[in-house]
Amino acid sequence: HALGANAVHPDGAPFQPKSTWTWVTGDQHLSNFGAWRNRHSDVVFGVNDFDEAAVYDFQVDVLRIAASLAGHAYRDGLTEGEVDVVLRAFTDTYVETVMNYVGGDRELLFEITPRTSRGKLREWLESVRDDKSPEKQLRKFTERDPDTGVRRFIKGDYTRLVEVTDMEDAEIRGQFTSLEYGASMMKTGWHVRGWDDEYFEILDIARRVGSGVGSYGVDRYYILLRGKDEDAQHWKEDEDSVILDVKYEPPGAVTRILTPDDAAWYDQLFDHDAQRAVEGQRRLTSYTDPFTGWVVLDGRPFVVRQRSPWKAGPDDVLSSMATTTTTRTRTATG
Repeated sequence: HALGANAVHPDGAPFQPKSTWTWVTGDQHLSNFGAWRNRHSDVVFGVNDFDEAAVYDFQVDVLRIAASLAGHAYRDGLTEGEVDVVLRAFTDTYVETVMNYVGGDRELLFEITPRTSRGKLREWLESVRDDKSPEKQLRKFTERDPDTGVRRFIKGDYTRLVEVTDMEDAEIRGQFTSLEYGASMMKTGWHVRGWDDEYFEILDIARRVGSGVGSYGVDRYYILLRGKDEDAQHWKEDEDSVILDVKYEPPGAVTRILTPDDAAWYDQLFDHDAQRAVEGQRRLTSYTDPFTGWVVLDGRPFVVRQRSPWKAGPDDVLSSMATTTTTRTRTATG
């Protein structure tokens, strides 16, 4: 056990088997970080994948990201001794950060934005902020129907979107009501607007194919959604439409290692894995997309989220930062 067999609470009471259990992302590697936008319209760098979120030992996340750091370091040519320096620096920084959070609530408010970051990460966040927008996302994935003038998805290899069957279309639309999907949305919070059957309209539905490695082969749909104006009298311009990402949520990896007792406890906590993933996102982020929720299609749970116009992976900036880290590490080790 990483904390040691004799670990105790501040009052001297011994740790219990689940004293270290809390919400974890479950898959905390560098490629699961990216950009999204917060309530103040700032572009934020943080975790953006919650498919494996679970209530489990927090040390799983620490060990997972350490393994990811080591993998990137070896890939970028660091020696075993240099990797050891990187991991020690990460460990020291992690412990120092956690200790500085004790006695306050800054961990609930702090976000990595262009204002609070520096160097390559700041440059990358600024480029995401300046280069991406809702309008650009709509131009990439949608077009206006020449007959009706209403916006619809572009189906083809470029967007990786294809038509859905009439049965799929009907089932999905049947789930997007105030009593189904709407019941899974947040009811309180910043800029939260609950689902209103009279306010929202689904313009189009498409199946998404060829997703990334982690989601390859997983059933996934995009929904084009628009709402009415502030007086709820007229439909807003199509340029205000949003794209919802509806993705099947398979059982999390944690289910393979739970004891029968813990599995029964999980069954009481969550009706299905989409609820687990959504609850994890809400607990682990400073701001959660208000469209986040879930639906059940053909008896299977699907997570619903808005497809962020600022969605971006940090592969380029990570490579750049890794090069800088390599240089500093070799300087430090002589």
